[in-house]
Amino acid sequence: MEVFRVKFTYESRRAISTAGLKRLRKRGIITENTLRERLKELRLLDDDINLTVSETNYEIDSERMDAFFRMARSKYLNNHWSQAEVMTQMSNKDIPCVEPEIIFETWNYEKQSLRRLASKGDIVRLLKKGIIAHYKDAISKLIELGYDTTTANWFVDEVIIDMGEDIRNLIKIRYIDNKSDAIKHLQSIGMPKDEATNYVEENWLTWLE
Repeated sequence: MEVFRVKFTYESRRAISTAGLKRLRKRGIITENTLRERLKELRLLDDDINLTVSETNYEIDSERMDAFFRMARSKYLNNHWSQAEVMTQMSNKDIPCVEPEIIFETWNYEKQSLRRLASKGDIVRLLKKGIIAHYKDAISKLIELGYDTTTANWFVDEVIIDMGEDIRNLIKIRYIDNKSDAIKHLQSIGMPKDEATNYVEENWLTWLE
């Protein structure tokens, strides 16, 4: 507890900008009230404070909802959850969804595409389009087609490397689950760490849409 308090105090004092405070709020290190107080210390106008708090809350909700739908999609495509279970979990976690029928229509199309997989080429196509629910499913499908485990793993690794900076679809196939994964992947394909970090910070919310 003491270590956390020290860390909180250090990080909270270090945040001397709106962007820094927003990051701390999104990581759960400071509360909404603390965010408001610190923004006042930066001498922001009330309208600007309200706008910043609203934007931050929206981003927090967007990331929370996207994490849920990534998990739900994977479970649905792998037959772990039915439509009813997805809706129940959505209600339990207070996830708003205006038109769930559109989501299930898309997921059902993806299910049918997975059932029709007949060749290595099909697997490459669906991996690159982000349609396969989890990149490990592609490995399993290759093994079903007669490839040994080592070859199947190597082949999927090659496809992922070839996808390069297509982070949006790498998120869809669950190869990337968070910003840290994205940064490590970009570094693995030759992007410097600072450049990768900035690139991920600038585009993360767009990729989650």
